[in-house]
Amino acid sequence: MDHSFSGAPRFLTRPKAFVVSVGKDATLSCQIVGNPRPHVSWEKDRQPVEAGARFRLAQDGDIYRLTILDLALGDSGQYVCRARNAIGEAFAAVGLQVDAEAACAEQAPHFLLRPTSIRVREGADATFSCRVRGSPPPAVSWSKDGRRLGAPDAPRVRVEEQGEASALRIRAARPRDGGTYEVRAENPLGAASAAAALVVDSDTEAASPPGASTAALLAHLQQRREAMRAEGVPASPPSAGTRTCTVTEGKHARLSCYVTGEPKPETVWKKDGQLVTEGRRHVVYEDAQENFVLKILFCKQSDRGLYTCTASNLVGQTYSSVLVVVREPTVPFKRRLRDLEVREKESATFQCEVQQPTTEAAWFKEETRLWASAKYGIEEEGTERRLTVRNVSADDDAVYICETTEGSRTVAELAVQGRNLTRKLPRKTAVRAGDTAIFCVELAVPEGPVRWLRNQEEVVAGGRVAIAAEGTCHTLTIFQCSLEDMGEVVFMAGDSRTSTQFCVSAPRRPPLHPPVDPVVKARTESSVTLGWYPPPHGDRPVTIDGYLVEKKRLGTYAWSRCHETEWVATPELTVAGVTEEGDFQFRVSAVNSFGQSPYLEFPGTIHLAPQLAVRTPLKAVSAVEGGEATFSVDLTVASAGEWFLDGVALKASSVYVIRWDGTRHTLTIREVPASLHGAQLKFVADGIESSIWVEVQAPGLTAQKPPAVAAREVLARLHEEAQLLAELSDQAAAVTWLKDGRALPAGPKYQVQASAGQRALLVRDVVQDDAGLYECVSRGSRIAYQLSVQGLTSFLRKDTAGGCVDAVVGALAQFECETTEAHVPVRWFKDGKELGGSCPRYSQEDVGTQHRLVLASVSRQDEGTYSCRVGEDSMDFHLRVSEPKAVFAKEQPARSEVKAQAGASATLSCEVAQAQTEVTWFKDGKKLSPSSQVHVEAKGCRRQLVVRQAGQADSGEYSCEAGGQRVSFRLDITEPKAVFAKEQPAHSEVKAQAGASATLSCEVAQAQTEVTWFKDGKKLSPSSQVHVEAKGCRRQLVVRQAGQADSGEYSCEAGGQRVSFRLDVTEPKVVFAKEQPARSEVKAQAGASATLSCEVAQAQTEVTWFKDGKKLSPSSQVHVEAKGCRRQLVVRQAGQADSGEYSCEAGGQRVSFRLDVTEPKVVFAKEQPARSEVKAQAGASATLSCEVAQAQTEVTWFKDGKKLSPSSQVHVEAKGCRRQLVVRQAGQADSGEYSCEAGGQRVSFRLDVTEPKAVFAKEQPARSEVKAQAGASATLSCEVAQAQTEVTWFKDGKKLSPSSQVHVEAKGCRRQLVVRQAGQADSGEYSCEAGGQRVSFRLDVTEPKAVFAKEQPARSEVKAQAGASATLSCEVAQAQTEVTWFKDGKKLSPSSQVHVEAKGCRRQLVVRQAGQADSGEYSCEAGGQRVSFRLDVTEPKAVFAKEQPAHSEVKAQAGASATLSCEVAQAQTEVTWFKDGKKLSPSSQVHVEAKGCRRQLVVRQAGQADSGEYSCEAGGQRVSFRLDVTEPKAVFAKEQPARSEVKAQAGASATLSCEVAQAQTEVTWFKDGKKLSPSSQVHVEAKGCRRQLVVRQAGQADSGEYSCEAGGQRVSFRLDVTEPKAVFAKEQPAHSEVKAQVGASATLSCEVAQAQTEVTWFKDGKKLSPSSQVHVEAKGCRRQLVVRQAGQADSGEYSCEAGGQRVSFRLDVTEPKAVFAKEQPARSEVKAQAGASATLSCEVAQAQTEVTWFKDGKKLSPSSQVHVEAKGCRRQLVVRQAGQADSGEYSCEAGGQRVSFRLDVTEPVLTCQHSSFLDLLFPGAQC
Repeated sequence: MDHSFSGAPRFLTRPKAFVVSVGKDATLSCQIVGNPRPHVSWEKDRQPVEAGARFRLAQDGDIYRLTILDLALGDSGQYVCRARNAIGEAFAAVGLQVDAEAACAEQAPHFLLRPTSIRVREGADATFSCRVRGSPPPAVSWSKDGRRLGAPDAPRVRVEEQGEASALRIRAARPRDGGTYEVRAENPLGAASAAAALVVDSDTEAASPPGASTAALLAHLQQRREAMRAEGVPASPPSAGTRTCTVTEGKHARLSCYVTGEPKPETVWKKDGQLVTEGRRHVVYEDAQENFVLKILFCKQSDRGLYTCTASNLVGQTYSSVLVVVREPTVPFKRRLRDLEVREKESATFQCEVQQPTTEAAWFKEETRLWASAKYGIEEEGTERRLTVRNVSADDDAVYICETTEGSRTVAELAVQGRNLTRKLPRKTAVRAGDTAIFCVELAVPEGPVRWLRNQEEVVAGGRVAIAAEGTCHTLTIFQCSLEDMGEVVFMAGDSRTSTQFCVSAPRRPPLHPPVDPVVKARTESSVTLGWYPPPHGDRPVTIDGYLVEKKRLGTYAWSRCHETEWVATPELTVAGVTEEGDFQFRVSAVNSFGQSPYLEFPGTIHLAPQLAVRTPLKAVSAVEGGEATFSVDLTVASAGEWFLDGVALKASSVYVIRWDGTRHTLTIREVPASLHGAQLKFVADGIESSIWVEVQAPGLTAQKPPAVAAREVLARLHEEAQLLAELSDQAAAVTWLKDGRALPAGPKYQVQASAGQRALLVRDVVQDDAGLYECVSRGSRIAYQLSVQGLTSFLRKDTAGGCVDAVVGALAQFECETTEAHVPVRWFKDGKELGGSCPRYSQEDVGTQHRLVLASVSRQDEGTYSCRVGEDSMDFHLRVSEPKAVFAKEQPARSEVKAQAGASATLSCEVAQAQTEVTWFKDGKKLSPSSQVHVEAKGCRRQLVVRQAGQADSGEYSCEAGGQRVSFRLDITEPKAVFAKEQPAHSEVKAQAGASATLSCEVAQAQTEVTWFKDGKKLSPSSQVHVEAKGCRRQLVVRQAGQADSGEYSCEAGGQRVSFRLDVTEPKVVFAKEQPARSEVKAQAGASATLSCEVAQAQTEVTWFKDGKKLSPSSQVHVEAKGCRRQLVVRQAGQADSGEYSCEAGGQRVSFRLDVTEPKVVFAKEQPARSEVKAQAGASATLSCEVAQAQTEVTWFKDGKKLSPSSQVHVEAKGCRRQLVVRQAGQADSGEYSCEAGGQRVSFRLDVTEPKAVFAKEQPARSEVKAQAGASATLSCEVAQAQTEVTWFKDGKKLSPSSQVHVEAKGCRRQLVVRQAGQADSGEYSCEAGGQRVSFRLDVTEPKAVFAKEQPARSEVKAQAGASATLSCEVAQAQTEVTWFKDGKKLSPSSQVHVEAKGCRRQLVVRQAGQADSGEYSCEAGGQRVSFRLDVTEPKAVFAKEQPAHSEVKAQAGASATLSCEVAQAQTEVTWFKDGKKLSPSSQVHVEAKGCRRQLVVRQAGQADSGEYSCEAGGQRVSFRLDVTEPKAVFAKEQPARSEVKAQAGASATLSCEVAQAQTEVTWFKDGKKLSPSSQVHVEAKGCRRQLVVRQAGQADSGEYSCEAGGQRVSFRLDVTEPKAVFAKEQPAHSEVKAQVGASATLSCEVAQAQTEVTWFKDGKKLSPSSQVHVEAKGCRRQLVVRQAGQADSGEYSCEAGGQRVSFRLDVTEPKAVFAKEQPARSEVKAQAGASATLSCEVAQAQTEVTWFKDGKKLSPSSQVHVEAKGCRRQLVVRQAGQADSGEYSCEAGGQRVSFRLDVTEPVLTCQHSSFLDLLFPGAQC
């Protein structure tokens, strides 16, 4: 048997490690492939295992098993499965452990609960659950469509296990999660598996009406998968995951899959679970796109089935499946061909039968047309067609096809039994470039001589070729295959012969590497020869078509190509002919069809000078006799030259004008004579020349050639002689023969013959180049001949054939041409490259004169020019490839399952992308035509096929096809079960009144039965009038508001069965009042109540209310009322969901309402929170406040849902848009939920009333009496317990707000209310309240005595100009009366501006330099009485700017400068400065400035004496200033320097530190004048009086000026950050957390950059010295601090410091608990062999202890290789198939304790025959 694998044995699956109890059986199995078939043996502990009493060896295909019966302890050990053949060897090792535990409870896994198929909506969660039991407990794994689920799928897909239960949870399922899920449980005694399907409905699918039951579909898929699994077929998804490939019988099918993986997966193809072997019709190869391809040639019906591409490596296994459907031809054969098997020298006869006797048929041997001959006999008799192959040989072993004119094919194979060949070469062998090809043949008996041929040349061993023979097995091996190796490979032994077509594919990518080893092989002054070697092959050699060489002159930028062709084919090129002298650089790159490699530059430069040559040669000029003709030639370099005419040198003269200009030479001939016609003109310069034949025309003739139509047509056959004949009137005239304008030289090619009056030109041995225009010229006259060479045009209709060919991606492209003769060999080319047999996608067909090239599965890369060549003639085609237009809608699934019951209609439906698309329906590959049973529909984009009264014969595969695309359906027809209940009558009569509802009801046999309702044969869909109900087994159709039109025949149908009804609708009696409209529109706002109202005709009429067809029942939201004849439905707090259709029904009549609930307008302000929490103390008032959007909005307040009304305790306020609810003297009972509602909207409050704390001081009396005189101020005062307590004042229960009369003060714990100018109305009850507590006051205001003189007016008007003084004056009754002056209610104090005078009974207030701000209301008050004044100050002309304030306060600290600044209106204004009324003059301390309109007075080093009143005056106006100079407080400590320099290294922390005088001082840090804020890099610290700024990981950008500022003082720092030398390794973390247990050692470890670096260790900032407890280590670049027997006192901050850099550690020492069992050793050594399993085991003290495993300090996670087990107190780590990389230090850790293991994995001893294959399989192994 030929295998798809060629070469040394390879393991597809390896045996698994087991732990089994004594007395049980164990089976080790593996899957191995190889060609030749390998010999498999088993070993135990390096000793061979022989089949015997307890050992059983078995083979099943490529599965090999070793079974050990009745296990004993001695059977534990390592078992090796070893496979070898003539090519090489492979092995796999596994460990088997036999335990002495009792085996009574052991059993193989079995399911207690299997997972079930489920269907969910997209976005929902899906869960598969199962319970499985076995002993030992089985390992459970889940997979999807053959791929194991694990960590890459987390966290959305996770597996949960608890005891015997296992669950697979898929969160937020997506459509691609749909498929088949399998759970597998396995232990040493066996395995069990179960599968279930998941279907994920997209939103669109979920929204569609329910169709057929999903359960049947899932059950069918489940049965299909389990049946396939039983046959060995791998799992495949039930939906779009399984593709379908439909091919017509006799055509080729190409199946491909793309697999990636590391290590590279081993890939095989299987058909229905059986391995597909490579043979005559099955070709397995990897194409140029790295797809793994199975090509089935000349498909037969037996090729139908499920093909699976299986890829596996050490990590796992994956599948890709495709269902191949072989469709019968359009016109099928009555009888197909059958395969034949004959011996050599015998005859083989193929027979088939066509439909009609007149049908023409042709026979083919694969792609070659067969004709009747001595070898082949072709016969036709009636409808029978026969082909007889006579004298059969090994070359006749092939596929034979009979093809009719309709294109129908039938295929059969001829197997030739060689007399001695038992294994032949496959039809085709394909490998990738760089891979190894192996050809293997077996003979029955030795025979000779033996020869291997490649392309008819004998193959000799050596180099890349190895030939081996082992017994009767002969092998040819070609290593590092290249494209040159392709062709026919033949094996010959005596008379035996077998052959294969050998193909080598190269990757479709440009060269990855440039050429190598550039060398200058030779050079001259004007040329250089460059050489190089091709790029290295690498892992995947690529094709090199040639090389691109470019040059560039030094000093320029552009590179130019050194060769005229697109590339050079050989790795050598001579560059010459540069146009200018200079130094040149050269470079080269490799190119192929897919691009070019990087460039390789040649080292240095090469000096080249131009070489003398002709740049522009002489060109033929048609000269006119007597005229002038000019000839010119261009050279590459300037050089002297000469002109020759018929060999005679020309000299400059009046006839010959000779010019030389640089590289250009010109000759002008004046008065051209006729004798020059036919003369040779030549230019010669330094050994180079250029020449032409001169043509002279007679005067009056044009220089143009005669038109082509005037030329005589002359035909000549290829390689024969052509004769051109000219007749002359002058027999003596001389003639000249020209071809294409050039004179023909005499010689053997051209012979001129002369006879009487005739001249003949003989062209001998005509070739392609001889075709053209010939002329015979004599004395200015000429005769033209068009010579055509017969045979050059080998194609018929060449003018109309060829051209552009359009194809769609994935479709076929065909190029057709017809030759002039039959059986002419043609060759096909693409873009100039010949198409060989290397690409299986190209197939060539030659039938008589017809020739066709077919390109399968076209892609964009196939675009280009294709040529068909016959000899030297060709026909070109240009292929254009376009993307296929989508025929079917995107959401249309590629395949669907449809089920129908016998007798019912089955509908197959799909969506096309365009409404005008026409489709064709097929069943089992045959086209369907519409009939009485088959109905085809097309509505818009929907296409349907309806099979009426479907029967079992209608089951099968259906497809809808259009534009080369298809949608497939599987139709299953099942026998119907009883649908309706037995007692259900088949027909019923139903009567109803018009306007009432009519109900049709029936009973089904099963509650889950879905039914369909029809009226008069048309399907009914649920609507506002038609309502369908299903309750248990009852099915009802309710026709609401039935009318006369609803009368008719109804039926309820399911499963092809029906129940029918006759509905009669009669006119009803009147129920509702006449004036009642039949329908009303009602609108309501969300949150409000909506009322629907109607009138009935009779008061006793009972009505029923419905919403959207559903009956409404009264509830808290829905209220039904009946008053007299009025019926109302009230929907409280209506929302959007309440919108809809309502009806009031009675007596079969109804009134309809449409309720629209709209969102209300916004009632509350946007910023108003929807809910608030309010807290109040018992006894205090609680205020709930909210804002409405409109001031006129009226609100209602509720508490706990009950409406609140204003009362003595509850006060409601509305001010503008604010709404408040005040609960006075709130108590615990007032706590609860409050809401403010308006327009259906609400704002909620939660009120919590708590018991108050003591608010007022103990000594504060609860009530006081206060008396005051009218006009005087009254002060109410109390003490609170806490200085921060805020109080509220009330008068007669109303809250007081501060005003001009009411003044509230709070100083410390004292709270005062001052009532100014108290009057009788101010008498009353006052209270001060806080925290629900109060202090009460009684204020009595009495009338005062007379204070002012009688004649004193109570009010006066005073006017003054700005800048002048204003005087207010009044008379008091008593000279000793003291008065107080007020302005706008505020008391005035004497100042530099305000002067108060008292003389006798006169009282005056003088306002100096009055300004606008001084205008206002003034009063003089005494004894509670007052005199009022109105002062108006008017503006004089403005001196100062409008925005200039009249008075300013300026503060400065002693020693600093104080600046007084103002703006004048005019820039030229001169001002004068005064201090305390004295003029100031400029001095060293006082500086006066004037800039534009700004005026400034600067007092330098201001002191206390400089405090005072300053003014700037001009034009009688002034601006005044108050300057206060204060002594600065000392902010920083005395010893703190004002400036410091700080240096830090980049990456380290930089600390700026200073001392403040007071610990509570807050400072601000600045950098370069910008304030700094704390961040992850900038850290600010304040400890006592120390202030620090820490810049972490400082960089160059952090350098600069820093300052610490407080109270106007600062301390400055200069920070310089320099780049440090790296002390610690880059990967060393700056900070680490280390934990240790008391009594154990704690190790702090770090890496330094240099091994010689010395470090210092610190703990909590103190240097550590080595001691008996503290151990310091330095190994290479590692530095360690070991704290032995660590205790609690050793916890703290540690650091390792060097070169100003540090690494810090946090050490926490905790008390340990005993984690591991006492007998558990702290460290163990474990050894294992590579490929076997290594088990690390330890005991914990508690069974529930969870442990963590580490390798070399890194945490291990369970995987396919690492398995973690926990049984009771035992913890195990199993490393499966351990390799060298798994050696190392392992530890099991829990609770800060650990157990250590040292694992050493050693290589097993290997033996091999061919080390090259061993290196391929096991890299690094040595033989």
